[in-house]
Amino acid sequence: MGSATLCATGVGRGVAAGKTRSKSNGAARDWPTFAGDAANTGQHPTGPGPVGDTSVTWDLSTPAEIASAPTVADGILYAAEYTTRGTEAGIGAYDVATRSEQWRHTLDRGAADCAPTVVDGSVLVATTDRPALLRSLSVDDGAIEWETKIEGQVLSSTTVGNETVFVESTVREVVCGYRVLTKRLVALDVVTGERKWRQSVTGHASNPYLAPAVADGLVVHNTDGGIYVHDATDGTHVRTIAPTLNFVGAPTVLGGVVYGVSFSGNLVAADLDSGDTLWRREIDQSFNSGFSSRSGDLVVATRNGDVWSLSADDGSTNWTTSVGPADYRPVTTPARIFVSTGKRVIALSATTGSEKWALELDAEITAPAALDDRSLYVPTREGVAVVGN
Repeated sequence: MGSATLCATGVGRGVAAGKTRSKSNGAARDWPTFAGDAANTGQHPTGPGPVGDTSVTWDLSTPAEIASAPTVADGILYAAEYTTRGTEAGIGAYDVATRSEQWRHTLDRGAADCAPTVVDGSVLVATTDRPALLRSLSVDDGAIEWETKIEGQVLSSTTVGNETVFVESTVREVVCGYRVLTKRLVALDVVTGERKWRQSVTGHASNPYLAPAVADGLVVHNTDGGIYVHDATDGTHVRTIAPTLNFVGAPTVLGGVVYGVSFSGNLVAADLDSGDTLWRREIDQSFNSGFSSRSGDLVVATRNGDVWSLSADDGSTNWTTSVGPADYRPVTTPARIFVSTGKRVIALSATTGSEKWALELDAEITAPAALDDRSLYVPTREGVAVVGN
């Protein structure tokens, strides 16, 4: 298959010597990773995304259900499958312009529950089996470049920063004679797949829509026992923020500040360098996803059905509107906020929260959406619904 299977310690074999790798870290129009970028902002910087008279321009049917956010880079849509529907799960690459499959790679080690990440001519995808398997594939043909076993079950999408892949897993360990679930943060070399470091933390992943955030030489991730901050180079634990809270989704980092959302409605902003709390407020609703940003504001959706726009400076409310229960983080442009609920996709004004359009899909939405400068890519039980003009 062009690469040897790697041992459980995570020592990888990399790209063949002399191979030239294209630089597809994500152009301004792309969405190459979960939540759009390494800081998990959830914002497309330019947009506009789908505006005006919108419809499903392409209803992509995949061999198996999509249960993770898709990604888009250089005009190619990447979708990782979860359930089998009688077919082995895999990851597919689809040309958005021609609406054609470019290649499909079978995930023989189990289903993917995490968004693919596209970086430097490769696409990273993890399986959920124990032990999990993280693969780097060529964007050209889906050929394996390296693969590494990750002990336990991977529940987060990968995030790449400083030539390093960061991924979260949950393992069962014996502590004081009891078997407990422990969360691990693993760092791998993005070119070779070799493990750089691994850190265990108290607590574990609380839902599947996770991804570490990487910024300012630090890597940040949520657990049910606080927001953990590590040195990205060697994994040293720097601090834990709000350790009594059960944080959900992925943290967001903006301008040296980390923002987190707890399941029970505690919203927290803390200085990334010092760990000092800058503001904290409580909303009497439950949450299942983290913040997205929008030009200096924060946006979050609740399981109760409301979307909130808050000031990133002090947490004060800009506006709130009701759309229906939402388990997935919104995605944004400077002018629009796109929310998924049930089978509906809704576009809101970023400044007022008023509804601009709503679209009913044929199948239930299963994960957060992806966004490029023209279209919204919505994962469903049947595949990916591409919403545009």
